[in-house]
Amino acid sequence: MRIFQHAVGAALVVLSTTATVRAREPGIKYDCDTAANNFSELVLPAPAGPFVVTGKVRLQKIVQSKDYIPLTRIWITEPEPDPAKNAERWAGFSISAISAKALGLEKKVAKPVLQFLGWDEGRDGKAVPHEPIGPLDDAESLAFSLSYDGAAVVTSIAGREFNASSAIRNPVVRIICSTGEFLYTDLRIEKAG
Repeated sequence: MRIFQHAVGAALVVLSTTATVRAREPGIKYDCDTAANNFSELVLPAPAGPFVVTGKVRLQKIVQSKDYIPLTRIWITEPEPDPAKNAERWAGFSISAISAKALGLEKKVAKPVLQFLGWDEGRDGKAVPHEPIGPLDDAESLAFSLSYDGAAVVTSIAGREFNASSAIRNPVVRIICSTGEFLYTDLRIEKAG
């Protein structure tokens, strides 16, 4: 009887370890690369109930434009049939690459480009303004998470956190980039809990 119990216990340990190893397969890799004055988007489904979006994002390349700055956004939002429009409600973050010269910082900053991080939130189709955070290292991959509990989105990136109360119906995850290349790696959308 003891031999049987030990064998069953050992088998459970092996099965448990194997399940843990399989659960950590790589997340989605999305190379969001656009020409000047253009944008690209990816809309991903989200599970019902509370969920968490995690991953890393990195600025790969800037494309020069007189009209637009390179940027990327990741939002938890409602589905929108017209990609050129914003949904009624959204929450997440955006990263814009702005030249040091445009900001009047070229004498203080050796690098030609700075990244600024801003929180994005919308209610009833209108943006709620938030102060930008930055500068950030443009060579750095920034880990982020967006947690949605049905009533609010908690966004965390680069050691900073922001909470937006936003009851989003039928949420999806929307990634947008424009006038440059931003690389998303290890992107995961998982049920919370």
